[in-house]
Amino acid sequence: MTDFARSSLGRLRAQLGSQALLCPCVRVVLERPDGAILMQARADFVGMWGLPGGHIEIGESAERAARREALEETGLALGALQPFGHASDPRVETVTLPNGDICHYQALLLHCQEFQGEMRADPAEALALRWIHPQADPPAMMPHVQATVQAFLRYRAGGGFQLL
Repeated sequence: MTDFARSSLGRLRAQLGSQALLCPCVRVVLERPDGAILMQARADFVGMWGLPGGHIEIGESAERAARREALEETGLALGALQPFGHASDPRVETVTLPNGDICHYQALLLHCQEFQGEMRADPAEALALRWIHPQADPPAMMPHVQATVQAFLRYRAGGGFQLL
């Protein structure tokens, strides 16, 4: 049985199929001192880049989910986390996955500047990891990821908590 099949969302999908579901999740912007952020080449949407993160499991806090997902996807253990926004706009946050599942994400957006460990991509989720300067040369991103990066830039410029 796959990790997804054992997850709370996987068990729900087994009963309800691919119909649209509200999906609580986290996205983490890991930032180096030089302003570069960590992005991952997605294994599911080839050619697109994303941020570490994923679904919050039943019985799990958003903070714990962020730490778990970041460690699984990047090999990095997170230090202090700062919430910088919440994304829920269905025009951007409703995504049809390659398998046909439809998710309307409700994403807590988190910023992290403290992390440790050896960076490594999980090939099941990320084909590569790369530090990028989002204002200089951003890679191709899905709309919800692009909106998150833009919200992060507004937050970092003093815009406060972002509601998307």
